Amino acid sequence: KLLAAVRSYGIGGAMPYFESFRRKRRDKRDYQKWIIHNSIDDQRRERMRQEIKRFDSRPLISIILPVYDVDEIWLRKCIDSVIAQTYPKWEFCIADDASKRAHVRRLLDEYVSSDERIKVVFRPENGHISAASNSALEIARGEFSVLLDHDDELTEDALFWVAKELNDHTET
Repeated sequence: KLLAAVRSYGIGGAMPYFESFRRKRRDKRDYQKWIIHNSIDDQRRERMRQEIKRFDSRPLISIILPVYDVDEIWLRKCIDSVIAQTYPKWEFCIADDASKRAHVRRLLDEYVSSDERIKVVFRPENGHISAASNSALEIARGEFSVLLDHDDELTEDALFWVAKELNDHTET
């Protein structure tokens, strides 16, 4: 794109493209530095666990997950990322939106039987993401809810930071 802009607009006209390219590279480097700086090791994980014990409030957080015909690898990664949370007081409310792929039900049943915090509702017909999210929300008991997509993953400290903010800002 930069070369095409130089050909079309000359060096001066291509400067916005060049600046955009530099900004994207810088942002990517900055994000990689942030990831490294904020990565979780055993020491940081233990500090979080100790801080959780000192929280005045440990709200139940409901994770709302609509599911439809997602590949097994992504659904496993998604669910495992919730199970791995440092903050333990959560419930995972999953609504299968009438998936046609047999592995989805098998996988969800497997997880339900392995962790009592995981709840699933199987919708009889496909209603798309809004209806599925609402079905998951209907089985939620948490004081707060967060939305998750079936092919996303949470970092293991994600709910810790939600709970910490709620403790730091009790008016929320």
